[in-house]
Amino acid sequence: MMTLPWTASWMFVVLSIGALLPTASSWITIRNESNGNALWSTIAPNYILANPSFNITARLYVVLVTDHADYVVPSQAAGCIIVVNYALAGSMYRWGQSCTRAQCAGIISHDGLTQGNDYQMAFSYWMHSKPFTTAPIVVIALGLSDRFRELVGSSPNLQATITSGDYNEVCTIVHSPFFIGVSAVGALLSIANVVVGVYKLVQMSLDTHWHLRAVPALPGFAIGFEILASVIRCVYLTDMAFFHAQGTSFEFQRYLVSSSIPFSFGCTTLVSVTMYECLHWDRQLSRPQRIKIGILALFAFAFVIFDQVVTVLSALDEHEYLNGAAVIGAIYFVVHIPIVIGFIIYGRRVAKSMTTAIKALDTESISRTRRFARRIAISGLVGAAALFVEVIFVITSVISIWGVLVGWMSLLSVNSATGFFHIVAFKSKPSCISIEMFSRKTTANPQIAPAKTPGTFNVVPHANTRSIVSK
Repeated sequence: MMTLPWTASWMFVVLSIGALLPTASSWITIRNESNGNALWSTIAPNYILANPSFNITARLYVVLVTDHADYVVPSQAAGCIIVVNYALAGSMYRWGQSCTRAQCAGIISHDGLTQGNDYQMAFSYWMHSKPFTTAPIVVIALGLSDRFRELVGSSPNLQATITSGDYNEVCTIVHSPFFIGVSAVGALLSIANVVVGVYKLVQMSLDTHWHLRAVPALPGFAIGFEILASVIRCVYLTDMAFFHAQGTSFEFQRYLVSSSIPFSFGCTTLVSVTMYECLHWDRQLSRPQRIKIGILALFAFAFVIFDQVVTVLSALDEHEYLNGAAVIGAIYFVVHIPIVIGFIIYGRRVAKSMTTAIKALDTESISRTRRFARRIAISGLVGAAALFVEVIFVITSVISIWGVLVGWMSLLSVNSATGFFHIVAFKSKPSCISIEMFSRKTTANPQIAPAKTPGTFNVVPHANTRSIVSK
């Protein structure tokens, strides 16, 4: 009984999208130059903001690997359609300039970093205000690149016919209700993270008498990293959801697409350090333990800086300096597995340990640490969902453009949810913000001065103290 309405609804959605979007596809046909027989044909989306209208037949010229580094197109390529490898040199702007100088007939790009990467690049160039080259450019998706290379390398006497079109599968995806919905949810979660994160930092920086106090180092940096990640995700996901990837320039969008990941990773790393401190609340950490914690924190900072530099260079030069994107994704995945498991197991363990610490700690200390541990355990469960989405993304990204785009939006949205639990896990000492603005009662006694224990912060309790030290 429910099948017909469900099917009819989706048919209506598909037909509605089809009515709004152009459907003429661009094509490439490889021919034998001697007899003109067609050997292979496929859809090959063209860059709309290159030459938007063409129908060209010309001999193929494969650009040498050694010429890719400097985007060199030799004079013998004049009148030919050149074949370039995106993985070796991916700036279509520079290839267009070189092609124009050499008077070649057009450009075929292959070997994107992921299935549909070329499709996305062709689509993203729609955001330019004017054509960046007069050279026709068509792209072969990663899944078809092996067959294309074999065919092109089989004979030097080949020609190609390339025709323009106004359809790109990415255009269909970014107008789909599911893609818009996932992106919008992620954007809203990111906004919530920014608001709650700023509130937490202000709360930590003001005491009960409106006097400034030092924000604890680990919570401050962890929340700060998550705020930065959420701002980046919010801008990117808002562009995806409400402007169909047309709201920013290509360079800016390339920066936004992945630059939130290292900040989220930095936040997760610092929360892990905080959890480690909670596990050892009743004893002083040894020097080797503190050295290990310091190395872990330095690694997080170094990784953030490295990733940001590479991302900025990739955006400015339109060239992917880390072609092993799957390797980077695998590193994130492998590192997140023990973190997620640790958050779930040790979060519960810390929460339980507080029931045996009533004699050693005051009520407020136990409450704060329990809250931190339980919410980190929840973030571990959300992180487990993120790991599942990562697996699905890795699998589908090599076979489906839908998997690339929808999977990435889903992953960013889940990361936003994880970040939210990281932020709300931290509870500030009594502050004028929480007391006067929201009239929230606290069991802590503001008249008793806390012990000045170095290296401690909001959520980590210490024996023989009446309140949590945040300096």
